Amino acid sequence: MEVNQTEGISLLPVFTKSLVALEYPMRKKLLSEFFQRFPKEVMGNDQAKYFPFFLAEKKWPGSLGFLPDLAALEWALFLAEHSPQWPTKGFERVVTASEPQWFHAHFRFDPAHAIMNSDWPLDEIWLQPREPVNRRPGKFLIYRN
Repeated sequence: MEVNQTEGISLLPVFTKSLVALEYPMRKKLLSEFFQRFPKEVMGNDQAKYFPFFLAEKKWPGSLGFLPDLAALEWALFLAEHSPQWPTKGFERVVTASEPQWFHAHFRFDPAHAIMNSDWPLDEIWLQPREPVNRRPGKFLIYRN
């Protein structure tokens, strides 16, 4: 199956760093496999959200082991950027909460925020996706500016 140019382009704006990290022949093969398994005609607009999971199912050599996490980061950033802005009303209760109230407190991130753990320094990989990096865990806060 040939990779349809429009299909490849549909993932590019979301997963630019993940796709750039791969050499062209590997990227072409990977996209071909992905679009065969998740055809746009069946998946519609939900197609892109499966890309990080698709990458996570693959066996990656040590130097590319970060790809599933990088794709997950890119997807989280996409969701944060495109999610509706929720009002901050009620946040003042956090400042004035008493200690007993804290025991029953529940926090939930809106879709524009996420916390992500990774075994890789994704901040360094983000800047230079083709440069080799050593595995090093990190925690990342994802939010919209």
